Amino acid sequence: MSEKNMRFHGQRHAGFTLVEMLLIIAILAVLAAILVPILKRARIYAKDALCINNLRQTGFGIKNYLHDFNENWPETTYWIDDFSPFAPYIKNINVLRCPGRDKLAAMYDSSNLLRMTDYIRGGTIADNERNNNYNNGHGNNPYHFDPSNRGNPTRAVMAAKTNNRSVIFERQHSNHYTKRFNILYLDTFSYEQNTRGMQEYWTLDDRGWIDTSLNPWPSY
Repeated sequence: MSEKNMRFHGQRHAGFTLVEMLLIIAILAVLAAILVPILKRARIYAKDALCINNLRQTGFGIKNYLHDFNENWPETTYWIDDFSPFAPYIKNINVLRCPGRDKLAAMYDSSNLLRMTDYIRGGTIADNERNNNYNNGHGNNPYHFDPSNRGNPTRAVMAAKTNNRSVIFERQHSNHYTKRFNILYLDTFSYEQNTRGMQEYWTLDDRGWIDTSLNPWPSY
C-alpha cells in the first residue's frame, strides 16, 4: 500500500460513522432527560432552604422588637401583613421576599413592608373597629372581615382559624416544589413545612382580604 493510500485509510477511520454519531446523540438525550429534572428540583429545594432562612432572619428581627417593647406587638391597622414596624430590626428587608417567586421586586425602605411582603403573620385576629369604638364595632375593616358580625359565615371562619400562636409564614405555598408552606413559630422559634394546608391560619386572598373560603390550599 502506498504512503498516500495509507494516509487516506487512516483518515477514514479517524472520524465517527453516522451510526456512531446517532448513538452518541441518543445517549446525550437520555442523560439530559434524567439530569434536567434533577437539577431543576435541586434548584427549587435550594430556594426552599433560602425561604426558611428568610423566615428565621425575619423572626430574629421580630423577637428583638418584642424584647425592646416588653413583648408588646405594634399597633397597626394591618395586623397580618404590616412588617414596617420591624424594619429597624431587620438588617436586610429583602428577606421578606420569597426566593421561590420567579420575579422578585427589590424592597427599598419600610414603606415596602406594608402589604407588599411575601410573608404574613398569624395569631389572634384583631377587631380594630370594635377596639377603637369605630362605627359601633361593625362595618368593613381593612381586610373586609368583621369579627363582630356573628353570622354563620363569620362563625365558620373563626371556628376554623384555631391556631392562635404567633407565627410567620409565606403567602404563596405554590412557590415551592410540593404543596406545602414554610412556617416559623415565634414562641419556640422552631419551623416546619406544613403539608396539612393553611385552613387553621389567617390567610389573605388575591385582593388582600381575609380568605373566607376555608380551602386548605388557597389560590392566589
